Amino acid sequence: MKHYTVHIGEKTYRIGVQALQDAEHLQVWVDGRTLEVHVQAEADVSETAGGAPTPAPASPVPAAPADTDTTATALRAPMPGVILEVNVTAGARVQRGDQLLVLEAMKMKNRIRSPRAGVVAEIFVQPGQNVNYDDPLLRYGEG
Repeated sequence: MKHYTVHIGEKTYRIGVQALQDAEHLQVWVDGRTLEVHVQAEADVSETAGGAPTPAPASPVPAAPADTDTTATALRAPMPGVILEVNVTAGARVQRGDQLLVLEAMKMKNRIRSPRAGVVAEIFVQPGQNVNYDDPLLRYGEG
């Protein structure tokens, strides 16, 4: 998950963004809440000399960043909460976007999805367990 600081007016937010199936489906974490969003590019609008808006060509949505750190094999908690469900077992082969866990935070159920394809080597949590931000949830293995 990539982390950003966003300034909107006088407020500052720390957010996390993680691509799910593709660059248009994202999981966004904002102030302890996780949202699944669908992003769609729109045409930019620029003004002509006469003042009438003229649509500019739409910019393509940038591709999801590739996993560059191959040593990072742990999936970590995006927020503090309680594990409600563990939907995979050790040895399970998963695809990017597959639901791995359900984490309850602030009375909201957050589906934790796989950020990559791989094999689940080890699971560190169980239903009913409290987790803190950045605690390891599971580890991917070779395969």
